[in-house]
Amino acid sequence: MVLFVALVLCVAALAGILFAWSVWMQNYLYTQPIEGMFWRAPVASLVIVASFGIWMLAARSAPGEIKPLQEAPKAKESIYFKEILVVDAEGNEEIFRRTANERTGYRGNESNRPLPGTYAEVRVKASDDAKDFTVAFKRNKGASGEVLYQDDQGRQMDPEYMGTIKEKPKGRFLLILLLNLVHLAAWVVAFGPILGFNSGHTVLMAFVGAVLANFTLLPYFLRTIGG
Repeated sequence: MVLFVALVLCVAALAGILFAWSVWMQNYLYTQPIEGMFWRAPVASLVIVASFGIWMLAARSAPGEIKPLQEAPKAKESIYFKEILVVDAEGNEEIFRRTANERTGYRGNESNRPLPGTYAEVRVKASDDAKDFTVAFKRNKGASGEVLYQDDQGRQMDPEYMGTIKEKPKGRFLLILLLNLVHLAAWVVAFGPILGFNSGHTVLMAFVGAVLANFTLLPYFLRTIGG
């Protein structure tokens, strides 16, 4: 119910803004506004808000993965473990803690020595508050013969930066990019065929409108449905 009321208020408010802006701007640019602005502005508003609806449908189908473009993850995120348990070829185990002054440097809890050059397996805790090292990254060879440390989920540690893994960010960047293009197209349709601006002014105003909506209205609606 709250979402429905918010959408109705958004349509009404946006229609008023588009009406006032279009009448003023077309008087300035073209001498007089296009006829039928009383119905054109609400229709343009509906088209734009409908693009929000497409965003919300996508967000509902993939909770937590659909975000505005400025919030979408664009690169892999590095994860650094505070502690790792190293198992050598003889089965000896030693816990190493990441040092405060080295981003990926580790020192033995008891020996204070740096990580050894080779090891058979590296274990980490499933979460920061877990007590035991239950997730194992086992030594393997990749397709081209390179050394890999991989767990049963397919995550990999970089041998040169042991204790560090790279995960794919939670998000669907290509889908988010497509949704932004659809949203921009809605603004183009609103300012062009519906409100009657020429092509140059339409593109400029559509871009500005889409950017403003992307930072204001869109995040609100996505948060409302838990996106």
